[in-house]
Amino acid sequence: MGQESEEQYGRVAVMEEPEKLSYKEYKLPKVEKGAVLLKVRRSNICGSELHIWKGLHPTKKRGVLGHEMVGEVYALGEGVETIMQAVP
Repeated sequence: MGQESEEQYGRVAVMEEPEKLSYKEYKLPKVEKGAVLLKVRRSNICGSELHIWKGLHPTKKRGVLGHEMVGEVYALGEGVETIMQAVP
């Protein structure tokens, strides 16, 4: 799991416009009490997001696509003592 330090950073792929990604660095959030911080290893996009990616569903906002994720627990918030493992 993650190590404690004052500032840690991650990277994220941001859709700037249809079919164009850029990578941005961001500061990792503080892990809230009773919560966990996940390190996303893979993320898929759904059919609606595929239309956004291809420019078929206009949007004026750039953003991070994907809400179907696979990852690992990176840090535990205060009061979290155990984590459950996924069952296949």
